[in-house]
Amino acid sequence: MPKIKQAAILDIGSEKLTVLAGGHGINKTINIKGFGESLYSGFAGGEFLEPQKLLRAVTRAIEQAEENMKSRIKELYIGVPSEFCKVCVKEFAISFKINRKVNEIDVQELYLDAPKIDNYTQIGGKPVYYTLDGGNKTLSPVGSSCSQLQGLLSFYYADNRFINTFSGMLESLGIQVKFICAFLAECGVLFDDKQKKYLLADIGYITTGVGLYQGDGLLFLKSFSTGGAHIAADLMECLHISFDLATKLKEQIKLNLEVEEDDIYKIEINDETSEVPMKLSHEIVSARIEHIGTLISDCIKESGIDIPSYIPLYLSGGGISYMRGATAELSKILDRNVEVAAPFLPKLNKPHMSSSVGVLEYALNDIEKQNKGFWARLFS
Repeated sequence: MPKIKQAAILDIGSEKLTVLAGGHGINKTINIKGFGESLYSGFAGGEFLEPQKLLRAVTRAIEQAEENMKSRIKELYIGVPSEFCKVCVKEFAISFKINRKVNEIDVQELYLDAPKIDNYTQIGGKPVYYTLDGGNKTLSPVGSSCSQLQGLLSFYYADNRFINTFSGMLESLGIQVKFICAFLAECGVLFDDKQKKYLLADIGYITTGVGLYQGDGLLFLKSFSTGGAHIAADLMECLHISFDLATKLKEQIKLNLEVEEDDIYKIEINDETSEVPMKLSHEIVSARIEHIGTLISDCIKESGIDIPSYIPLYLSGGGISYMRGATAELSKILDRNVEVAAPFLPKLNKPHMSSSVGVLEYALNDIEKQNKGFWARLFS
């Protein structure tokens, strides 16, 4: 029986660091063998808020996963958050002297002239689609005959400061690293119809990524430093309660309720208790969701891509996905349907797990592709 390939990943959220280790099971399900998690201060504006504490937080998450799986992690795929990523989309073409079948080397040649971005390192490239002699779009051109192969390609770049920070940190622990775009990986696990365009907003704790996905690539990727924690901060400031109580209140809020002036939420944590008016609480939350919706709308406009209103916005991350009535509020602001997205995997089908599961799925597919490539080269 062949050995099951496994991978380990580090997903860097704006509230916590997550390490997952596992492999593919039956029917391409994912079997998690190791799990580690570490809360930390996060990042905003492309900067880590307490960089001096980052190494300890990363080490905690890795040690938890290693203890869980009873083995050492020697290689780690790192999901680069949207705030540290850039995407560049370009069309390339190669022509042949005669009409012939496309091979793998032809396809790879399309990627050789990837654009350069100052202070960023290319970490990958994926097709939005290929065309043969300007005809129908495909994601599998190998074996088809044509005289010209074209590709609309999406290239991914990571901030050099991010790469240097995590390369140095993990290599000092004896761990080899590979970087991938976390938002791209997340889209890959959420969406399976390669012909359609998917608009996704991953609203996290203090950061949000917005992108448009088609084929195997992103047509754009934007981000801004606002998320679910800002809702709790607004509740804390306006209602004069602690941040812990505000966070608890955020979990209880039901924006889809009809409320009266004297209706209240009662919130309690340990010995701390407070009663706050429902109506005012809803107004506070709605105002922040409106702000987030405006920022998402700005990202779409800045992309320069016409995205018809019939294309829904899919919502992932833990920032507002679990708030009852939040999708309806966001839908009114954006004038398009909003739906919560999660991986189609048992026990992992949670919106806040989308990024981590996506990065692990991407890593496993990458390892399998490398192995297939090795055997193809060996036998040819």
